[in-house]
Amino acid sequence: YYMLGGAWTLQLDAHVRMDLLYDRWSLRGRAFADTITAVCLIGYLLVQALGGALPEREVVAVLTQVLVDADDPAFVCPTKPIGPVYSESVARRLAVDRGWTVARDGKYFRRVVASPAPQGIVELQTIDRLVAAGSLVICAGGGGIPVVADPEGLRGVEAVIDKDLTAALLAEELGAGKLIVLTD
Repeated sequence: YYMLGGAWTLQLDAHVRMDLLYDRWSLRGRAFADTITAVCLIGYLLVQALGGALPEREVVAVLTQVLVDADDPAFVCPTKPIGPVYSESVARRLAVDRGWTVARDGKYFRRVVASPAPQGIVELQTIDRLVAAGSLVICAGGGGIPVVADPEGLRGVEAVIDKDLTAALLAEELGAGKLIVLTD
């Protein structure tokens, strides 16, 4: 239903309100929704648009994990607002019920999460090989998926990485001659 609802909403040129369901899902359900959104929706739309505009180029989207330091000070003092706005009383109740950190955002309140500095691009070698082969690679969307290394491997964390910092790190690690950041 998620993908059908998303497609229908896009046809109406509307906004997908994931937060209405997202907050009720388990961590595993949230991770699944994040993955579907990152890979199947945004990546798909970009691949279709760029592939149509540049039919002679191979255009690919790479789900990109970005390594962050589990001890980054941003985890102690989250500041990145995410999700919908709430009245103060609702925000305070959600903070207690769900273990969130909330902060004032204008006259309302929002959930805030950490915004740690990116330390490395997990899929760097794959991206590098695709670029070297002439592919147009869409990667690190929204700053990438934040992960930390622990003894069992990589583990996703609730955070938002600054997309410009990730783009700069990716450009540096790929040895790019120029980095152009376009925003509105």
